[in-house]
Amino acid sequence: MREEAPLHEPTPALTRTTDGLQNERRALTVAQKLELVSRGLAAGPDSVEVASFVRGDLVPAMAGAAELTRALADDAAVRAAKSRGVGFAALVPNPKGFEAMHKANESARVLDTVVVLVSCSESHSRANVNRSMGDALAATLDVVRAARERGYAVRAYASLAFGCPFEGRVPEDVVEHVVREYRAAGADWMCLADTLGVAAPEQVRSLVGRAVAAGFPLDRVALHLHDSHGRAHENVAAGLDAGVRSFDAAVGGCGGCNFIPGAAGNVSVEKVARVCAARGVAHALDLAALARANEWLADALGRRLEGRAEAVE
Repeated sequence: MREEAPLHEPTPALTRTTDGLQNERRALTVAQKLELVSRGLAAGPDSVEVASFVRGDLVPAMAGAAELTRALADDAAVRAAKSRGVGFAALVPNPKGFEAMHKANESARVLDTVVVLVSCSESHSRANVNRSMGDALAATLDVVRAARERGYAVRAYASLAFGCPFEGRVPEDVVEHVVREYRAAGADWMCLADTLGVAAPEQVRSLVGRAVAAGFPLDRVALHLHDSHGRAHENVAAGLDAGVRSFDAAVGGCGGCNFIPGAAGNVSVEKVARVCAARGVAHALDLAALARANEWLADALGRRLEGRAEAVE
């Protein structure tokens, strides 16, 4: 489950939140996920990723995506958010997942954005989806084109763009190739993902530049950061300095990637907000509402989350 929100200048910056539930030990029910979406919306993001249409037996925390999508259509907070332009997205891992998402959304008409991803590492691609990187990219591009044909916006991810647990640092030429293929297929947003949490600020600046050179406008380039080594705040700052105004983040820094050993949680919304403040970048997040969402989610997950105290400063 992710909340998402690009940060825009000169208008107040918002924050995007990401698949923060998939690596939690305690799985939320569909009703709890609906409550989390409602509480997250109160904090003021301008888009929210609400579901992942993946196999529930492999990622139990993401089960119930179709049921949740239909339930969102009847939620007052969701209807109000859509009326003011908030976007709603779902992750689809392959063509089958896209068809399942589209079927669930045909009557609900809640989801407007499809999230797709491909690994920039051959070893991880084979370990994660049992396909070569080239085959996985071809299938993902088919989803991009199908989604655009059916009227969805596409937020495309270059996963492990900064480093792989099996191969180490990923060559930037490989990442740029993936970015160019996404652009040619019609993706609307390009998100560079530090799935392992090993990025360095100089990599962030360089890959953002390459994404722009590959054809994505700077205001359509985003960062997905993890905080495995405590450097996410440096990488958020580097992204801001490079002109990026869209960041994935999770309430309280929850989650992580359950297919990657040692991957810590997503960078927290609270931390992104603090770095924005330190860099003089305005945001429109309601920090009091964010703190309430953090407290509720911590109770639901049965553990303390990052940032609750800071969120109300």
